[in-house]
Amino acid sequence: MLGGEEYTCHIKKQWHHYMKDSRNPNKTDNIKIFNYLMNHPTWNKTTDTYKQSLIRYKQFFLGE
Repeated sequence: MLGGEEYTCHIKKQWHHYMKDSRNPNKTDNIKIFNYLMNHPTWNKTTDTYKQSLIRYKQFFLGE
Protein backbone atom coordinates (compact mmCIF):
# COMPACT_ATOMS: atom_id res chain seq x y z
CA MET A 1 0.00 0.00 0.00
CA LEU A 2 2.83 2.40 0.79
CA GLY A 3 4.39 1.68 -2.61
CA GLY A 4 1.08 2.44 -4.29
CA GLU A 5 0.84 5.76 -2.52
CA GLU A 6 4.41 6.79 -3.18
CA TYR A 7 4.53 5.76 -6.83
CA THR A 8 0.97 6.35 -8.03
CA CYS A 9 -0.06 9.32 -5.92
CA HIS A 10 3.16 11.25 -5.42
CA ILE A 11 5.31 10.40 -8.44
CA LYS A 12 2.88 9.54 -11.23
CA LYS A 13 -0.07 11.82 -10.39
CA GLN A 14 1.95 14.52 -8.54
CA TRP A 15 -0.49 14.68 -5.62
CA HIS A 16 1.09 15.94 -2.40
CA HIS A 17 0.06 16.23 1.25
CA TYR A 18 1.34 19.79 1.52
CA MET A 19 1.13 22.83 -0.74
CA LYS A 20 4.27 23.45 -2.78
CA ASP A 21 6.91 25.35 -0.77
CA SER A 22 4.64 25.37 2.27
CA ARG A 23 3.69 23.42 5.38
CA ASN A 24 0.01 24.09 4.70
CA PRO A 25 -2.00 20.95 3.91
CA ASN A 26 -3.15 20.50 0.34
CA LYS A 27 -6.75 19.51 1.02
CA THR A 28 -7.66 18.83 -2.62
CA ASP A 29 -4.78 16.41 -3.14
CA ASN A 30 -5.27 14.79 0.26
CA ILE A 31 -8.86 13.92 -0.63
CA LYS A 32 -7.59 12.26 -3.82
CA ILE A 33 -4.78 10.42 -1.98
CA PHE A 34 -6.99 9.02 0.77
CA ASN A 35 -9.77 8.06 -1.63
CA TYR A 36 -7.19 6.27 -3.78
CA LEU A 37 -5.75 4.36 -0.80
CA MET A 38 -9.08 3.40 0.72
CA ASN A 39 -10.40 2.14 -2.63
CA HIS A 40 -7.19 0.31 -3.60
CA PRO A 41 -7.43 -3.52 -3.67
CA THR A 42 -4.80 -3.77 -0.92
CA TRP A 43 -7.06 -1.89 1.53
CA ASN A 44 -9.01 -5.09 2.25
CA LYS A 45 -5.76 -6.97 2.88
CA THR A 46 -4.40 -4.58 5.52
CA THR A 47 -4.81 -4.94 9.26
CA ASP A 48 -7.47 -3.13 11.23
CA THR A 49 -4.69 -1.32 13.09
CA TYR A 50 -3.24 0.02 9.84
CA LYS A 51 -6.70 1.07 8.64
CA GLN A 52 -7.36 2.97 11.86
CA SER A 53 -3.97 4.68 11.61
CA LEU A 54 -4.68 5.78 8.05
CA ILE A 55 -8.15 7.03 9.04
CA ARG A 56 -6.60 9.13 11.84
CA TYR A 57 -3.97 10.43 9.41
CA LYS A 58 -6.75 11.37 6.98
CA GLN A 59 -8.64 13.19 9.72
CA PHE A 60 -5.48 15.14 10.62
CA PHE A 61 -4.85 16.27 7.04
CA LEU A 62 -8.47 17.06 6.24
CA GLY A 63 -9.27 18.64 9.59
CA GLU A 64 -12.18 16.28 10.22
